[in-house]
Amino acid sequence: MMSGRMMRILLSSVSLCAGSAASAEGCDLQASISSVATTYEPFDPNMTVLDLDVRVTNDGADPCVARFFIAPVNAALTLSSGPNLISYRVDANRGISEQPNAYGPFSATVPRGETVSVPIRFQILAQQIVPKGDYTADLIVSGKDADNQPINLSGGQATLRVRVPGRADVSISGATSTRSIGSAPGSAMLDFGEAQSNQMQRAFINVWSNGSVNVRVRSENNGVLRLNGSSALPPIPYTANFDGVEARLDGSFSVQRNPPHSIAGASYPLEIRLGSLKGKFAGRYSDILTVSVDEN
Repeated sequence: MMSGRMMRILLSSVSLCAGSAASAEGCDLQASISSVATTYEPFDPNMTVLDLDVRVTNDGADPCVARFFIAPVNAALTLSSGPNLISYRVDANRGISEQPNAYGPFSATVPRGETVSVPIRFQILAQQIVPKGDYTADLIVSGKDADNQPINLSGGQATLRVRVPGRADVSISGATSTRSIGSAPGSAMLDFGEAQSNQMQRAFINVWSNGSVNVRVRSENNGVLRLNGSSALPPIPYTANFDGVEARLDGSFSVQRNPPHSIAGASYPLEIRLGSLKGKFAGRYSDILTVSVDEN
């Protein structure tokens, strides 16, 4: 009689993570970013717009949703050049992200096997009158997929680069009229009417600049008023004073000024005082002054 024997078969439990495998296989996102640069005109009334593009590729088998967040490294929405700052804003609300002070999400659906560009838009507020120079802002970019898993993002940091050129402009106000006097239409005029010795007229030279400027005043007649149509007859002498400085117009006059960095700019008085009219012939005398401004 055979003795009985007991055989045991151990069945081990096997876990199949079918859902996880499908997700990993179906959604495989890779992204890259690059820095962006533009020129900012400080006196332009229009807002400056920059788009930082995030290029994201889906190597998986299914369409995938990509979400990206942006955060300034220094926590402030400013571009800096030394102590000088330009304010900007992100065209999005603050988003839920592991990165503090993040904005977003900026989202896109990426078809399988394709690459799409996700723009992150920045707006630089208009008419910030700052000195010329190169301004930068460092940014941290992060990405998440629909399952809140991180997206492999090469670099992970981008830089906004903004160049501010030197700018200067000039106009004339407070003159007697704006009629042309033989030069370009719209030139300002100081009209002395029935002139008298030592008579004075004043205009204002309005200057806008984001730096120091050289203001130049040049006289067509080298600092005298000549009788129209009879330049050989004795002229009327006059003196000029620009912002408290004697302007010798028998040569080239130039003076440096530092107008405030503002939309209002600065207004500098230009005073013209006639000399003696004794012995001068009757008639209309004139001179043309050309005012120019160059930024340093």
